[in-house]
Amino acid sequence: MRSVLECKQMCADSKASKPADGRGRYEVGQRRCNTCGVFFDTANMHCQCCGTKLRTKPRSKAGKERLAAVHSGSAATAAEAAAPNPAKTKPASAPEPKRAAKTSDSKPQKGRNGAATTTAKSAAAVATARGPNLGGMDWGLANRMASIIRPEDSRALMLAVDHGYFLGPTERLEEPDRVIAPLLEYCDSLMLTRGVQRTSVPPTTRTPMVLRVSGGSSIIGEDLSQEDVTVSIQDAIRLNASALALSIFVGSKYEYQTIANLGRLVGRAQEYGIPVLAVTAVGKELGKDARYLSLACRIAAEQGAHIVKTYYCEDFEKVTRSCPVPIIVAGGKKIPERDALELTYNSIRGGAVGVDMGRNIWQSDHPVAMIRAVRSIVHGTNDVDRAYRMYLDLAKPG
Repeated sequence: MRSVLECKQMCADSKASKPADGRGRYEVGQRRCNTCGVFFDTANMHCQCCGTKLRTKPRSKAGKERLAAVHSGSAATAAEAAAPNPAKTKPASAPEPKRAAKTSDSKPQKGRNGAATTTAKSAAAVATARGPNLGGMDWGLANRMASIIRPEDSRALMLAVDHGYFLGPTERLEEPDRVIAPLLEYCDSLMLTRGVQRTSVPPTTRTPMVLRVSGGSSIIGEDLSQEDVTVSIQDAIRLNASALALSIFVGSKYEYQTIANLGRLVGRAQEYGIPVLAVTAVGKELGKDARYLSLACRIAAEQGAHIVKTYYCEDFEKVTRSCPVPIIVAGGKKIPERDALELTYNSIRGGAVGVDMGRNIWQSDHPVAMIRAVRSIVHGTNDVDRAYRMYLDLAKPG
C-alpha cells in the first residue's frame, strides 16, 4: 500500500502547462509539488496525488520580487521588477517591508499566487454541480459526507462492486479481492456489501466504504423491486461505513415498500450521523428519461437522502436542477471505454458531482488505466478526447 508523500502518478492528469505569455508559473497562480515535481493550477494547499504541501512562491529573490509586483496590481512595477538593474541597490539600513495586515475587506483580493482568482474560477465551475451542503450538518455527518464528495472540488469518484447482491458472481467480479486491490487507491469511495467488505477489502485501507444495506431478491426472482433493509445500523457502525446505500423503485409493484424503507433508514442513520445514498433503480418496464428520473430523485431527496444515485439521460440538467441534494451518476452496463468517458464528462457538465462506476471499470481490459482516465475527468480538467488518449497510453504494455 502506497504511503502519503509518495507520487502515485495521478499528478499527470492535472499538471499545469507553462504560461505562454512569458510570465512565471507562480505569477499566474500555479503551485508546485516538490514530491511529484510538477506544477498545478489549483487553489488547494496540498497535492491531490501525494499529499505534500504545495509550494506557493519561488525561492529566488528576483522571482519573489516579480511575484510581489504582480500582487501589488501594478503592471509597471512588475515590468521593472522583471528587468535586472545592476544600478538599483537596496540601502543596507532599509528595513524589510512589512506584510500588510489581514483585514476582512482585503481577504478576497489577497490570495497568494493568485489563489483568490483560482478559487473564483473553481467556484464558478462547481456552481454547475450541486455539492454537499455541509454547513448545516452535525460534525460527524459532515465529516462522512466530505470523505465521499471531496470538498476541495465538490466531486466524487465512487467504485461500485456491490453487483453480487442480486447478480451473484458477475463476470470479471468473480474474485472481488483481486478486482478491488489495484483500483482501491484511485477511487474516492467504494460501494459494496458487508460480505465483500469483510472478506475482500484490507482493513488498513483509508478509502471510505459506502455500504449496500438493501436486498432480498435475485436476478432470477419474480421481481427485483421487492427489497428490504437487510443490514442493521449496528453492523454498519461495526464496519465503519461512511454512508449507507439503498435502492428505491419508483413506479414498480413494490414502490411503497422501498420508499418507506428509505424513510426509515434515513431516520435511523441520522441518529448516528451516517449519510444515506438512495439508488433510483430502474427496472425493465421503467424508462430512463428526464421526467421519470426527476420524479425518482426528488422523491428520494424529499425522504431525506443525502446523496442520490441515478442514470444519465437526455436533458439531464432538468434532473439535477430539481434535486436539492448531490447526484452521482451510475455507470450502468459495460459500454466501450470512450463512451464511458463521454458519459462521465456529460454527467459532470450536466450538474452531477461525480460517477459511481463499476462494470465500465473492472470489466475493461485495462481497469487501472480506465479508472485513472475517469478520474482525470472527475477531479481533473481532461475532456473526453484527452481522457481517452490517456487511457490508451496507460493501457500500452510495459
